[in-house]
Amino acid sequence: MNHAQPQRFQALRMAMATVMLLASVVLTIGPDDSALAADATGSAVTVKGTGKFSDLEVTVGQTRDLINQVVQINWKGGAPTKPTGEFLVNFLQIMQCWGDDPAGPKRENCQYGGLITNATPVAGSWVRSRQASYDIVDPAETYKRATGQTTQAYVPFSPVTDPTRKIDGSTNEFFDASTTNEIPLGRTRADGTGSEFFEIQTGVEAPGLGCGRPDPATGKPRNCWLAIVPRDDIEVDGSHREPGSANSLVSSPLSATNWANHLSVPLQFQSAGANCPLGSQETRTVGNELMAEAVLRWQPALCQNGGTVYGFSQLPDDGARRELLTGNAGLGFFNEPPETVPADRPLTYAPVALSGLSLAFFVERQPSPIASDEIMKLSGQRFEQMKLNPRLVAKLLTQSYQAAVPGNTEHLGDNPPDLTHDKEFLELNKDWETYADQVMLPDLLLPLPNSDAADMLWTWINNDPDARAFLNGTLDPYGTRVNPHYKNMSLPLPNFPKQDLGCAAVGTQYQTCELDLHPYTNDMHEGGRATSRGDSLARAFTSPGQNGQPPALKKLDRQSPGRRMLMAVVDTAIAQRYNLPTAQLRNAAGEFVGPTDASLTSAYRQLRPGKVPDVLAPNPGVAAKDAYPLSMVTYAAVAPSLVSKTDGQKFADLIRYAVGAGQAPGVQPGQLPFGYAPLPDDLRSQALKAAQTIVDKAGIKIDIATGAGEGVIQNDARQPDPVRGDQQAGAKAPATAPLPVAGKSTAPSTRRLVTASNTPGDPLGLVRWALVVILVLGGAAAAAGPVLSRLGQERGGAGKD
Repeated sequence: MNHAQPQRFQALRMAMATVMLLASVVLTIGPDDSALAADATGSAVTVKGTGKFSDLEVTVGQTRDLINQVVQINWKGGAPTKPTGEFLVNFLQIMQCWGDDPAGPKRENCQYGGLITNATPVAGSWVRSRQASYDIVDPAETYKRATGQTTQAYVPFSPVTDPTRKIDGSTNEFFDASTTNEIPLGRTRADGTGSEFFEIQTGVEAPGLGCGRPDPATGKPRNCWLAIVPRDDIEVDGSHREPGSANSLVSSPLSATNWANHLSVPLQFQSAGANCPLGSQETRTVGNELMAEAVLRWQPALCQNGGTVYGFSQLPDDGARRELLTGNAGLGFFNEPPETVPADRPLTYAPVALSGLSLAFFVERQPSPIASDEIMKLSGQRFEQMKLNPRLVAKLLTQSYQAAVPGNTEHLGDNPPDLTHDKEFLELNKDWETYADQVMLPDLLLPLPNSDAADMLWTWINNDPDARAFLNGTLDPYGTRVNPHYKNMSLPLPNFPKQDLGCAAVGTQYQTCELDLHPYTNDMHEGGRATSRGDSLARAFTSPGQNGQPPALKKLDRQSPGRRMLMAVVDTAIAQRYNLPTAQLRNAAGEFVGPTDASLTSAYRQLRPGKVPDVLAPNPGVAAKDAYPLSMVTYAAVAPSLVSKTDGQKFADLIRYAVGAGQAPGVQPGQLPFGYAPLPDDLRSQALKAAQTIVDKAGIKIDIATGAGEGVIQNDARQPDPVRGDQQAGAKAPATAPLPVAGKSTAPSTRRLVTASNTPGDPLGLVRWALVVILVLGGAAAAAGPVLSRLGQERGGAGKD
C-alpha cells in the first residue's frame, strides 16, 4: 500500500460509512478459547537431565487440561549463558512436538525452525534452524548432504496430518516466524536458574501438531509433548566452544547428537474440536468480551448428555444490548443496562460474573550494556510488578510519549520517549530505572471495538484531578505535556482514540504510519496473546531493495527472548490465561492495588445500583483501600416477553449453572476460569431469583395501552454523573461523544469458538477480516478509518487466529 496517496483511502472510508449490518453472526461455543491459569492446577511436572546434564532440573507449571495458553517453565542446575546479551554457549531450546510413542517424540515431529530469519539476539549460524549439515560433522547424524551436492541436509518436518510426509527446510506451510511457539534461546542466569513463558498451541494454532484434535485411533483429544534440548559449550563434533569469540555453538538442536540429550514432558489437552454435537439446535446468546472466557468454559458442561447447546456471539456491549432488545438474541451479557427499554419487553437481570479490566505487560529486564556484572545477572528476567497512576495511563492512551508517534514529534516538546524513561513512572517503580535502560514502552495494544470497560477506564482517568488537568494542558511535575491532538478531550469514551496519525518517510514515495506501527487489535484476546508472544503486530515498509525493487510493507519480527516489551488492555481472565503480570493501579484511597479475587470482591462491595435498581453501576472511584478500581459485574439479561417458554427455561438453566457449579474455580470444562472472582452469595441469590422470574414470565406478551410515552420505559438518559465524571475541562460530555479514530464499532468479534480454519496459507483467516469490516448500523462511519487501514496492511498477514 502506498501511503503517499491517502485520498484513495479517504474515498474508501466514505464508501464504507454506508455499510449496515442487518443480520447477526452466530458462532457456536467450544473450549478452544476458554481460560486457564498456568499454575494452581496440580499438574506441574519436573524432569531431570542425564549424562553431562544430570544436574539440570526443568519444571513445567501445567501439563494437563491444556488449551491455547501460556505456561511457565523454570529450571535450575544449568551453566550460565555466555556472553552477556548473547547466546553463544549454555542455553536451553524449547519446542512442542506431536508423537504417539509413550517414550517421547521424534525430532521430525517437532515445530522448530520458524525463527531462522531472526538476527537478534546474537547466536550461532544454525541454532535456530532445522539444518543438519554444517562445516562441522555430527557423527550420529543420519540426514546428510549428498556427495558432490551443495544442497544442505535438513531434519524434515512430518505433520500429524500426514506422518509419512517429510518436508525439508526450516519453515513450511504449517508454521513460520509469525505462528511458531518455539523458544530457540532460553537464558540460564549466573546462579544456574532460568525461566521462560511458553505458548501452548492446540491443533487450531498448530495444525501440523494436531494437539487436542480427536485422535483417529481413540476418538479422544490427541496429546502432545514439550521437548527441551539443553546446550553446553561442546559442539556435535566434540569441539569446545569459547564465548566471546566467533567460535560459538552453531548446530541445530535437532542434530542427532544434540537431540540425544533432550528432555520430554507429556502434555494432556482438552478437546480442541467441538465438545457439543455438531448440527444440534442452538440457543443463541450474545455478549461482551468480559464474559467470553467464562461462557466458553461452561458450555461443554451444559451440553453434555444431550444438554442445551448455547451459541455465543461476542459483540461490543452496544451491539449485545441492541440484539437483545430487537429479539435477535434471547440472552445478552453486558455490564450496563440499555438507556431505553420498550415497555413491552422489560428486562430481567442476573449477575453472573465478577471480573475486571487490566493493563497486562510482558517486559524483560534490559539494563545498560555497560552495567555491572551484578546487574547483568538479571538481564532478560521478566518484570513482575508495575505501579501506575491515572496520569501515567493517560499518557499511554494519548500518544504523549515520543516513540508513540512515527515521524515528526516536535509537537511533543521534550516529552520522554516512553513510559520507562518517564521520571514520574520511575518515582513509583524504582527497580525499573536500573533494569529498563534499553526498554521502549510508549503505548498499549488497544482493542478496536467499543466497550463499557473502555468507558470505565476513561472514567477512572477522568475522575483523577491530576490526570484531568494533564489532559486539559497542565504539564506534569517533570514538564511532560499531553499530545496536542488530545488536549481538552471529552470523557468518558467507549473506545480508545488514535488521533495523531503521523507517518515516517521511507524513501521518497512511501510512508510507515501510526496504524502500521501501532495497530489496533480485534479484541482483548488478540492483544493478550500478542503480548505474551512479544508480537507488536506492527508492520513497516522495508528500505528500497536491490535491483530497484520497491519497498514492501512487512510484518515486523516478534521481539527476541530477553528483549520483549509490550503492554495491552485486556480483561483479567485473558491476563491469567496468557500468564501476564498486571499493573497495580492507584485507587481513590491512594493505594496501588492489582486485580485479585479479594480486590475484585472488595470493589464490588462498594458498588451501588445505577440507572436500574437490579444492576450495580461500575465505579472506578471506590474508596476502599483494598479495592481494585477497574472491577465490573457482568449481567445476563433476558426479555421474558420475547422468548418462548422453552427458551426461558434454557436461559434460566444457564444462569443457574453459572452461579452454581460454574463458580468453582479451576481449569476443567465447566469450572470458573482464573481471572474471575467467585460471586458473593448475595449476587448468586439475586441471579437465582432472576432465573425463576424468567421461567415464570417467559412467553407472556405485554399489552401496552397507547398513551403518553408510547409505551417506552426511559432509563435516565446520560446525565452528568459524579461517578463517571463526565466532563471536558469541567463540562458534561455530549450524549454522542466526538468519535475518535477508533470510532464506534459493533462488529462481531472473530474469536473462533468451535471450528477454525486450518489453512496455514492464510493464517489470519478470511472470516476474521470479513467480520471486522461488517459495521453495525449506527457505527459504520466512525469505524471505517482504522478498519480499512488494517485491511490494507494485513490482509495477507502473519498472525494466526
